[in-house]
Amino acid sequence: QELRNCYEWINFNVGPTLMHWLRRENPELLARMRLGDELSRKRLGHGNAMAQIYHHMILPLATERDKLLETVWAIEDFRYHFGRRPEGMWLSECAVDSASLEILAAKGIRFVVLAPRQARALVTENGPAPVDEGSLDIGEPYLVRMPSGAFITAVFYHGPLSQGIAFEGLLRDGERFWQRISSEASGMNAQGQKLLCLATDGETYGHHFTFGEMALAHVLAQAEAGRDGIALTNLAAHIAANPPHREI
Repeated sequence: QELRNCYEWINFNVGPTLMHWLRRENPELLARMRLGDELSRKRLGHGNAMAQIYHHMILPLATERDKLLETVWAIEDFRYHFGRRPEGMWLSECAVDSASLEILAAKGIRFVVLAPRQARALVTENGPAPVDEGSLDIGEPYLVRMPSGAFITAVFYHGPLSQGIAFEGLLRDGERFWQRISSEASGMNAQGQKLLCLATDGETYGHHFTFGEMALAHVLAQAEAGRDGIALTNLAAHIAANPPHREI
């Protein structure tokens, strides 16, 4: 029987309050998270762990001061637990506005993950080109320009697949889960090498779906083996190798 540390093969983020609880109550799990980040850095040059807004606050509803505090505290907590600065930040519920992104960029955060329905338009020479969840190419990262002129990168997750994991029982059968991923990736890669990003809650794996973490481990094992031409990466490594060339 093989045991797999899934944290070595996927991006992940953990709220600071939970991290503090783990440090006290389950240090072995925290050690495996740290090891997963360390091994991914050795393999890809960039770690899997991402930071998270400190108190799971809906950032656009916060004052400017609280936006800053929530970001700075999150960065410092991440540094304490992982011994490095974070490259990406998970925004609570993917809630975002320009003022929040200004602060993230000013504090050295390079990318965020958003839902495809949050994209409004591509920036083109002829002005804005409207996009929606159905027309957005989620297989590439995009630049977002803030009012100050600063930039941050946005990655958009695959909506239907993420929905399928959370609400449609994909985790009940690891092989069925893999086949859905492979089918989606095949269609995307027909247009050139693409990024397929999924975003799900951690409690989905085991709490919402018993043995869901085993289905995830099966999928990661298939990708690690290169089945169906799919390879594993993480967001920071992919963005470094494929800098965004379009603005959204």
